Amino acid sequence: MCVALLAAVTVAARAAPAGAATATWMGGPGCGGRIEWRQHPATFPYFCDGAAVIEHVRWRNWGKATATAHGTMNEADLRHGASVGTAPRIHSAITLTATHIETCSGRRAYTSIGIRFDTPHKGPRTLRYPTHLPHCSATSPPSGSSSPRLWSALEGKVECGPTAPPLAELLCQSRAIPPPPTSGEGDSGFVFLQATGAPMVARVSQLLWPEYGPFTPLAAGATWSDKALQITCNVGANEVRCSNGSANGFTISQTSYAPL
Repeated sequence: MCVALLAAVTVAARAAPAGAATATWMGGPGCGGRIEWRQHPATFPYFCDGAAVIEHVRWRNWGKATATAHGTMNEADLRHGASVGTAPRIHSAITLTATHIETCSGRRAYTSIGIRFDTPHKGPRTLRYPTHLPHCSATSPPSGSSSPRLWSALEGKVECGPTAPPLAELLCQSRAIPPPPTSGEGDSGFVFLQATGAPMVARVSQLLWPEYGPFTPLAAGATWSDKALQITCNVGANEVRCSNGSANGFTISQTSYAPL
């Protein structure tokens, strides 16, 4: 399976310069397949073609476990222009949250950059910045879980995992998941489940997991759980069943989806 706007690129990682391990970095969207190292940047691209740029960013607590910032998303409104260069621009206030520090080819780097629009937006309210990084290794296991962070089942037909902060949800994708009843931007085939409440099928236009893969295959009879999310998923021979603390959830087979 693939997610829109995310391309798999194989890049040979360059050696980190002296002092890189003690500094804290973030990556870029991988323009041209390059690994783009940045430290508390004030301006950086969201899309490589200039359709969206993040600017006027003011970071706080850079280098700590969680860094936050306020900034502006500058987007081309392609509904009213024939190209990125001629379209009018939309400027929206956003809040950024950088978390999940890992060691990436010798550099200490934030591997998850969450973006939230401060006011309702024409697209998804919350996005994940498409960070392209070399091989990274976590300094500690995910909080509240001894299970793999990302996992798959039913011969890879179902892929699931906790979303990146500031969200606190389980996100699963499968072609068996129907689109939501209302139209909108993004790809269908996704469902969100929080610690309480009913699941929500959705369209997603940006990857919301901390990274895309690798997914650990779970065989029939396996159980995945996350204490922080209060969600447990049981893998059967023909379906995956996930439920939360309020006994809500869903089942997904290779051809069907149903809420509990």
